[in-house]
Amino acid sequence: MLLAACSPPAPPTVATTAQSAAADEQDIREFLHRIEQIFDASDLEAAATVFTDDAVISAQGAPDTIGNAAIRELYAAAMAQVKLGARFNTEEIRVLGDLAYERGTYTLTVSDKATGEVLSTAVNRHIHVLQRQPGGGWKTWRMMTNSPTPPPTP
Repeated sequence: MLLAACSPPAPPTVATTAQSAAADEQDIREFLHRIEQIFDASDLEAAATVFTDDAVISAQGAPDTIGNAAIRELYAAAMAQVKLGARFNTEEIRVLGDLAYERGTYTLTVSDKATGEVLSTAVNRHIHVLQRQPGGGWKTWRMMTNSPTPPPTP
């Protein structure tokens, strides 16, 4: 009986692991919804907080934006001119320890700040690689976006 008390705890059951994975997936879906709300509010300061300090954005036709400060500048320039709205359509989430990825499409709506007139709407593909933060929650560590539409031929 004494030896049984000193033995290590049993590993989590499959149900616990599945419950944990489901909770992580729900947290990631809530994180994406929060990003949508941040853009709806044109909240630049909050937009910068969804990225890790060493985050990278790789967008089609543009050089990589590296680091939180550069990402903040990217969004500041865009938000100074227009209102951005994003809606995510998640097709896949996979959690692997303290990293996860989320893949799907997103609709980006660009509107005139003064009139609210929609200037453009685009549906693009994306992959977020997320990093679990100390104390909980997720932040975007890497993000890649591109258009499903082929570029025009010359």
